[in-house]
Amino acid sequence: RPRRPFPFLASVAAMAVLVMMSAGCSRSPAPASAPPTTVATSASTQPSTSVPAGGTTRFTLGPCQPVPPPAAPAAWIPSDLPLPPGTFTVQDFTPQGSPSGTYQAILAVPNGLADFVRYVAAQWHDAGWAQGRGEAEQGEAENTYSRLAAAGGDSGRQGGAWRAREAYCDKGTVELLLILKK
Repeated sequence: RPRRPFPFLASVAAMAVLVMMSAGCSRSPAPASAPPTTVATSASTQPSTSVPAGGTTRFTLGPCQPVPPPAAPAAWIPSDLPLPPGTFTVQDFTPQGSPSGTYQAILAVPNGLADFVRYVAAQWHDAGWAQGRGEAEQGEAENTYSRLAAAGGDSGRQGGAWRAREAYCDKGTVELLLILKK
């Protein structure tokens, strides 16, 4: 029987889906009386044929969150897993000691979503981390990752999943759910 590459990633991916689903369900909806947020953008960052003479256009967003303040860093994130400068931990969900060897945290990344995805694609492989095929939809992207085989080492022993999404009102910062199985 052929050996499946990265066999634990299937369980990590399934766990990531469950975490993502529960994270989406655990948030309380915005109050019905909350007005939508109106944001002004410059014509250079928001292409539009209806830009008024003042050079800005307005569009309306649904409920969003402000970027939260930094929390204590998630010490379990591998030092060789590059993250954009300025990235900080918002919340570490890992139980003390993590008996299962599974770690998860929410990070705030000071990049737009497309910039973050390009950063990960360019930086992680060079740092020794392979990614899966990934998936993206409007306002969110997700993928799996694992440590590449080192000379004489065994690949696939460490890896996980990530989901980046535009959850914050500041579109220059994305919310990153990072899951790692050691």
